[in-house]
Amino acid sequence: MAIRPYFFDPDASGFSPRSLFHTFRLGIPALILLLSCLLWSHLNWLKLDTFWGDPSHCLFVIYRVAMGDQPYSEVMWPYPPLGLWVMQWAFQSLGATYWSAQITFIALSTALVFLVWAIARTLMPEALALSTAIAFGLVGASYKGGPALFSLNVYTPAILTGTLGVLLAVWGSIVYLRTSPASIPAVLLLTGGAIIALLSKAECGFGSLVCIGYVMAYEAIAPFRKPGWFRPAMLPLFVLGPVILVYLWVGKQVGWGPLQAGLSGYNISHDACPWWPTGIGLVAIAASAGSVWGIAAVLSLCKYRLLRQLHGKRYQYFLGGGLLSVWLWGLYLFLWKEDILQATNLSHAGPLGLVKYALSSTSVFLSLQWFMLGVLGLCLGQWIRGHRRAPAPLIPFASILGLLVVVAMAQSLRSLFGHLISPFPMVAYASYPLLFIVLSFALWRYLAWICLSAVEPDRQRRRAAQFALLVTSLGLLAYGGLRLADRAMDLGHPFALQTQAGTVRLANQASLDLYEFVQRNIGPEDQLSDLSYGGGINFALHRSSPLFSTMFSWFSPSADILNLDLQKIQTHPPKLVILGENTGAYGLKIRCALPHIVWIPSQSRVNQSFPALTYIQTHYQPIYTTGDRTVYQRLSPSPS
Repeated sequence: MAIRPYFFDPDASGFSPRSLFHTFRLGIPALILLLSCLLWSHLNWLKLDTFWGDPSHCLFVIYRVAMGDQPYSEVMWPYPPLGLWVMQWAFQSLGATYWSAQITFIALSTALVFLVWAIARTLMPEALALSTAIAFGLVGASYKGGPALFSLNVYTPAILTGTLGVLLAVWGSIVYLRTSPASIPAVLLLTGGAIIALLSKAECGFGSLVCIGYVMAYEAIAPFRKPGWFRPAMLPLFVLGPVILVYLWVGKQVGWGPLQAGLSGYNISHDACPWWPTGIGLVAIAASAGSVWGIAAVLSLCKYRLLRQLHGKRYQYFLGGGLLSVWLWGLYLFLWKEDILQATNLSHAGPLGLVKYALSSTSVFLSLQWFMLGVLGLCLGQWIRGHRRAPAPLIPFASILGLLVVVAMAQSLRSLFGHLISPFPMVAYASYPLLFIVLSFALWRYLAWICLSAVEPDRQRRRAAQFALLVTSLGLLAYGGLRLADRAMDLGHPFALQTQAGTVRLANQASLDLYEFVQRNIGPEDQLSDLSYGGGINFALHRSSPLFSTMFSWFSPSADILNLDLQKIQTHPPKLVILGENTGAYGLKIRCALPHIVWIPSQSRVNQSFPALTYIQTHYQPIYTTGDRTVYQRLSPSPS
């Protein structure tokens, strides 16, 4: 079965993507996108789920840095510095408030949505590109955490700046591939985006380097390109030179040891190697790829007669294998449903949990990346065989789509067979925008192929292609709308709270209760240490903490850092301390099995020893408990 024309030939569906809706002016879809971004910003305005977890923790760290603490040396920061610098500038310019954080996140999120639209326009008609960008914004605005867009609930600003850098690099690469010789804007976009990504987040930086490598490889096998002023071999110098200089400057400011500890995630990279295959990881990948095969087989039934006539037994084998894959995917979900739902935080959803998981971005994109990798592999094999007979350029659509899939796959290498908190594989958040574009393109081309047959006249072919375009656009918008509606029904934000950091709307009663108690019992000069994966109350009250550490789980800090925390709490003891049930549980419960092949990782490297916690237990007393968190107050010194 010839795959290449159906996916990549611009005339296979009866029209060229740039010819449809050519009357659209650039300003019309841009205005629609801008108004959509304003709507999503309004829906998420000043809403924060809880004072604990990654979003609140990051706001507190940013506040400390904006107030003068040095990242890496005086306060813990487990990412490269650019995202922190952007937020530090916002807090110092606009004030350390929820409003300034929200405005900055909105600006970064809007840029991401517009970049998705710009990249999508290179692959598909204007209407579908606009629908893709809007659907991506709808889905991003619906996230409770992780890569949340237009929201205070984003787990770190580094994911926004890093993804922004990758998308700029990809857009620059596409412009580079489509122009011969290379243009100055293409080189600036590619190099600038790669620099931003390398200074923001590890997987984003790696994705940008793969993007550069892809461009260099394309140039090497594309002898038809005209030589120009720029040579691809110059790209690493243009990108790595400034990045190395920045890291040298940061290392000189904070020290090489603290910088290395922060960039390695405080030794968490020593505990995890999710690129090492496990049995459960391989089964999950096979089930994900098989689910797409099954869906494709089911959708192809509407062309059963034509496909059977064209491909005979090969199609019957394809159909049988696809139906079997659907059954195996369902069996996989049934056998490991409890572990899957727990890993994806859907245990509370009950019977609908598996349905939500099947429709979640994690499930959809995991299936898509493996399926598209297989499709591109087959197409590359076809091109190589044809190139040996008669040299020919790569199909533009295939080269661009291949770039998106390869970069997305590269960013997900850190979670290829599992990730830090679960043995199941997942797709990196930074890959979501690229895979969303790939999903939109693949659905459109597949539906166009389903609607066509070789005997239809051109007019009917165009109508069929337009019908596929309409169905894909409406399907994407409906999916995004349902995701946002589910988010709105699942969790409201009824608790409006006026704090030192401005107004914030909470969805968690325990956050409100604990904030009010701490506010009544802490003075203007007192410090507060929240060891329960928090920091939100610190930021809301504009109270600092004497400790270097701001997260007391997952990481594996060195003995020097643990002793530093003990020294700081002894020298400058905070008046109040907040502890949770699992405070001080450093390390990973699922440790890398390298070099052994295992079904599921069973080794653990959780270190319960925490010198500062021992000091707190002997020098502080509990005074208030709500939910699973307890407030401790420093004991008064005994009279001499």
